[in-house]
Amino acid sequence: MALNELNEKECKLQYLAQYLRFRGLSDVTTGAAQPQITRANLEKIKIPLPPLDDQKRIAHLLSKVEWLIARRKQHLQQLDDLLKSVFLEMFGDPVRNEKGWETRLFSKIFSAQPRIGTTKPATIDGAISVIRVGELGAFQVNFGNCKKVKLENNEFEKCRVTEGDILLARAIASQDHLGKASLITHLEQNTAFDSHVMRIRFRAEMVNPKFAYHWLKSDGGRNLFLRAAGRTSVQFNINSRQISAIKMPLPPFDLQIQFAAIVEKVEALKSRYQQSLADLEHLYGTLSQKAFKGELDLSRVVVPLDKEEPAEVMEPITTKLSDAQPVIELPAPDFAPFVCAGPNRRAWGAIRR
Repeated sequence: MALNELNEKECKLQYLAQYLRFRGLSDVTTGAAQPQITRANLEKIKIPLPPLDDQKRIAHLLSKVEWLIARRKQHLQQLDDLLKSVFLEMFGDPVRNEKGWETRLFSKIFSAQPRIGTTKPATIDGAISVIRVGELGAFQVNFGNCKKVKLENNEFEKCRVTEGDILLARAIASQDHLGKASLITHLEQNTAFDSHVMRIRFRAEMVNPKFAYHWLKSDGGRNLFLRAAGRTSVQFNINSRQISAIKMPLPPFDLQIQFAAIVEKVEALKSRYQQSLADLEHLYGTLSQKAFKGELDLSRVVVPLDKEEPAEVMEPITTKLSDAQPVIELPAPDFAPFVCAGPNRRAWGAIRR
């Protein structure tokens, strides 16, 4: 539906777009099979209308924060792409194995048999954190979403996780999510995993866990993983026998260590970016609420010109490799000192400029 009858002498289009995004449209949406918004329902929405100059200020301010949020997300994606690029340059494609690494069966480089987790359900009075499929997918487990489970000592030891373990989704309805994994880099409490998750452990003297994790995430590694997996009528899955039969081209251990050092640097920077992103998203929500309630002091915000401002161009993240010695150029998380420093007034100061 096009809003082609908007009177911009009363309501600026950019302001209206920001308000509708903040308000949401679920209460004026009808139809279950094919949701739609009718003109009659849309006309029922009441819009707060401050003076036009304030509308411009609010729209400009929120758009600026949105741009910073998009920039953060793009930086995070660039860092992920950087690690993929570094992996390929150092180790080549796992399927083609153009660097001629010796190929080893997973079963020969596992330090323990792959293990499936507990079937015990989470409980309110549980004492042990349990990792489920929903907490997997990023480099580190999302421990903040973990539930608790009650396990006896012998049960716990069977599905206990330790640093260096890789946990992956082993049975799930979507092939895209089969094998999504996380690496256990640190633990603050006793932690187990549930029956839809598989734990794999590699021999520490042969396989660096950070290398193994990114091998599984690489296009070639995932290709080999999916070839080994199976499916039933209701889900995709992989079992201990199937994953043990995967063949990995195994590069020298010292090269794996070099790659792991790069991963640590990039993940540290990603952590700063993710915190910056979380703070910006919180700031956006706070500013939106105050702006549309008329509680935001706009006196120091310059009224933007009506003409569109040129888009800012983001510099790409680059990587250079020479003689197998990685040199990476990483961007500093600009605005991070403002948005990570605590009170939103510092982020506000950065954005106003």
